[in-house]
Amino acid sequence: MYIGNQENVARIIFSPKMIYKGKLLPAAFELRIQIHEDYLSVLRTSISSWQEEMCRIPNRKNRTAVGYALLNVGEIRSLSYADTVYDVLDKSSETILSHAGITITYQSTPIIGGLNIENLDASESEDFIRMAIRYKLVKLAQKHLIMK
Repeated sequence: MYIGNQENVARIIFSPKMIYKGKLLPAAFELRIQIHEDYLSVLRTSISSWQEEMCRIPNRKNRTAVGYALLNVGEIRSLSYADTVYDVLDKSSETILSHAGITITYQSTPIIGGLNIENLDASESEDFIRMAIRYKLVKLAQKHLIMK
């Protein structure tokens, strides 16, 4: 199902990895290496069950949900530049109806946690590209950060 530009999505923020003294950290938008994550999980706020589903996401000994960042889908897509494209896709399931994912491609190849970015020129730094991607999302998310 297509997600329109007018919709908003919420990225759950966990402490201590994603936030420090009220400022989002780049880790808030880092694709997990250990599971070769290919999208950043978000919840569609246009789906009435999103807050209930957010509350069901477990805290763990090393992370506590402290709030969420509200992001507009059109603004996420507008972050696209040159060879880097941002999108938001439906990832709903029977248990999480509001689930969606922010995807990023570089030169039409998906960016995946733990895997090298393909098609890089010798002059391009993979670390720089990944950091630039996270920085753009952090800057956007910081505008609408809702803390518990």
